[in-house]
Amino acid sequence: MKFTKKILILIGALMVILIITNPSYSSFKNYTKDFALLNVHTNTRTAFNGFIFSVYLEDIAKVGEDNNIHITTVKYLGILSNFFELSRSRKNVKDLYIKW
Repeated sequence: MKFTKKILILIGALMVILIITNPSYSSFKNYTKDFALLNVHTNTRTAFNGFIFSVYLEDIAKVGEDNNIHITTVKYLGILSNFFELSRSRKNVKDLYIKW
């Protein structure tokens, strides 16, 4: 009986720590600061916002010399006040008109 109480207290304390240290969208914006580069545009958004972790997306669009737009989407996991890159995907768009 005592052992299960200790386990429940430990799990509860861990959940409280994870909830308190879940990074916000403004922290993610500061993490992925926009730098003024020629022909490079970024867009950030929240994919999932939970109590103990969040998933954020960053789209980086570059106009190439061939007038194609190269969009790289980077997915980040936000947990314990840190951001970890989960995946990176790239696609090419022939049309210069993109709806952000």
